Amino acid sequence: MKKGLIVFILLLVAGGVAFTTVGGGTLMGWLGLRDSEDVLRSRVEKYWEARLVGDVSAMTALILPEHGGMISPGLMLTENYEIHEIEIDGETANAHIAVTARINHALMAERTREVLLQDRWVLSDGTWYRDAKPQSLGQMIKSSNQQGAVEAE
Repeated sequence: MKKGLIVFILLLVAGGVAFTTVGGGTLMGWLGLRDSEDVLRSRVEKYWEARLVGDVSAMTALILPEHGGMISPGLMLTENYEIHEIEIDGETANAHIAVTARINHALMAERTREVLLQDRWVLSDGTWYRDAKPQSLGQMIKSSNQQGAVEAE
């Protein structure tokens, strides 16, 4: 029994070396599953880093081309963010992000708020893009009630 266990462990180690050589580190990498999440996480980070500094052109480059003209820093000036989770479902994904933002409007008292956002992303022609299609107020409320989150603008 011990001999069988030792052979099994050696096969696992050898298999791991083969996957490392062939697939970029892991079975998940070999199958391309983990790579997709890592690529998406990188693009989500780039988008939110651009929001931090108000770089509209960098933000626009990460948005679905058909929605690229709809970007503006808006009323919410991002001061900090933290990606909590990324969920991929085929060619769509949601990034759950905690954001500290300041409301920027002359008629409102300046205040900072912390919110949990659900950022929608879409895989288009092999590249992840943020889905910035405007939602109706009803859709945002419904999504917020279902997810416990607010959709990012």
